[in-house]
Amino acid sequence: MIRKMQSSDIEKAVEIHKANGLDERCFPNILEEDGLANPLFIEKEVVEVDGQVAMMGFLKITSEVYFLIDHTIGTPEERWQWLREGTEHLKQLAWKRGLEQITVFVPPEIEPSFAKRLLDLGFVKSPWASFTLNLE
Repeated sequence: MIRKMQSSDIEKAVEIHKANGLDERCFPNILEEDGLANPLFIEKEVVEVDGQVAMMGFLKITSEVYFLIDHTIGTPEERWQWLREGTEHLKQLAWKRGLEQITVFVPPEIEPSFAKRLLDLGFVKSPWASFTLNLE
């Protein structure tokens, strides 16, 4: 049976997370510091088997950033300045909307040249592999 997560399931979520050997810092912040539900988690579901919680799944709103840069305009130094300014602007807009992160997915063919810029902007390369499920 699949059902909505209840506040009484939080302890079980922590227990499952710990039992899987996952770092406590990567436990999803499904609750705000004041104990209220984090509104970025729009769905929190529980798979229950024979009255026991067997699995949980959460949908969190995230922000994916796309940078489109015309390399025929300006100098490399100017484009770098524009990228810094644009990133700062997008960060502020995301924060105003209540988002906690912005993520950029970099194609492998430009990662060697673009990763340094992203790191300089404060992005952190995730050690986790990313997999995408396109919904049809």
